[in-house]
Amino acid sequence: MKLSWQRYLESKSSVLISVSAYPHPPQRALVSEDGVHLTPLNHEAMDRSTQSFPRAYYPNGAVTIVDADFLRTNRSLHGGEYAFFEIPALRSVDIDTPEDYEFASVLYEGLKKKGLIPY
Repeated sequence: MKLSWQRYLESKSSVLISVSAYPHPPQRALVSEDGVHLTPLNHEAMDRSTQSFPRAYYPNGAVTIVDADFLRTNRSLHGGEYAFFEIPALRSVDIDTPEDYEFASVLYEGLKKKGLIPY
């Protein structure tokens, strides 16, 4: 928390969010509207190498810091640029489903076994 607060103050931004990096470019995402076929969200992106895309991030929900005046004025966290604090994906697992919980449990036990977490 101290590092994210320091980053917020240094950024002079109205909003800081914690993020994790996407493992693959989201521009190359595929969607299924019928449950059988996949369609690229961005057809042109499919012909580009993954290395040609800038690193992309998703908000992981661990930390949000917002200036109170900004929030009163905008009534939203959105609008403008965000300062960000990156948290590695292995340290930020979103648990919404039983499968997410199982993944987090396996990850925790693996990190614990390697001595990468103290408890």
